[in-house]
Amino acid sequence: LGFMSFFVRASAEALKRHPDINASIDGDEIVYHGFQAEGYALSEDTSAAAEAAIGTLVRDGRIDVAAPADDPAWRSPGDPRAHITIDQLLTMRSGLLFNEDYVDEHVSHVIEMLFGAGKPDAAAYAAALPLEHEPGSVFSYSSGTSNILSAVVARALGARGDTYREFLRRELWGPLRMKSADPRFDDAGHWIASSFVFATAQDFARFGLLYLRDGVWDGQKILPEGWVDYARTHTGTDEETGRGYGAHWWLIPGSLGIFRCSGYNGQRIIVVPPLGIGMDNLLIRNQVHRSLTVESRELLLAEHDFRFTNLSVRIRQGTVFVRGDIVASPGLFTQKLINALRE
Repeated sequence: LGFMSFFVRASAEALKRHPDINASIDGDEIVYHGFQAEGYALSEDTSAAAEAAIGTLVRDGRIDVAAPADDPAWRSPGDPRAHITIDQLLTMRSGLLFNEDYVDEHVSHVIEMLFGAGKPDAAAYAAALPLEHEPGSVFSYSSGTSNILSAVVARALGARGDTYREFLRRELWGPLRMKSADPRFDDAGHWIASSFVFATAQDFARFGLLYLRDGVWDGQKILPEGWVDYARTHTGTDEETGRGYGAHWWLIPGSLGIFRCSGYNGQRIIVVPPLGIGMDNLLIRNQVHRSLTVESRELLLAEHDFRFTNLSVRIRQGTVFVRGDIVASPGLFTQKLINALRE
């Protein structure tokens, strides 16, 4: 890749609050990279956390993914949406209309769901949309689906709001020691599972490590047997990008079985089972990556894979400007991954 220049612009206040920019995992060790400060967290990768929450209920026999989702909006006699299963929601094959557009508010369902008419009850907004395809027949990514699943969790628990929050802490964040995890709820008391869990990069790295460990943490089975394999088994392909999909996790083609979850701004947790490494890449490095090719972006996965030179930092009117040069310098993880891909 050679030499290139980069420019990063960020809020000075945000940088003060970010506890870190990046975390990666080598074996069982969480390695931190980037800025260290006090007490802020990032929101990302929440649909995969919704899949994990469902998994804890499957483990306890409280949810059957083959069963209909039984959303209240679909209970009228003859409503074809009544046949939509939890599995079809997890694999994005519900058939429901949903425009995953983050730019044009006039055609976007996700903007309306999060910030418009759907804001009081995101799950109800998504569930009210009509069928576009027969359930199970077509893959179509929909963040609204994750909110419908969140309501499935709430009904299985018979709980909303603080009681729902406590369930997530007890069954998921607590065992993983994700102390910073802060899920956000709508007015209906449902976790907005499409979009909002705030946590540090270290804690998101712990979530990735759970999937590296096949759902087991400190000897405790957090996820049921086979749940991680279920998440990373190919069920559909995005026509626009060619990316494969499992169950609320994206798949990276190849023989290594790599799978990942992604946030809106490009935050990603990438799990590479044969190498024993999962990683979470966040803000600053994410901006640098936009200068790289897609092929390079899939390979350069760790902050220590870059050497920065000629750095200058300037603060003006509450905004931090960082300029400098970056020389691609493959680190241990990237070299291991490149070698594995060549085999």
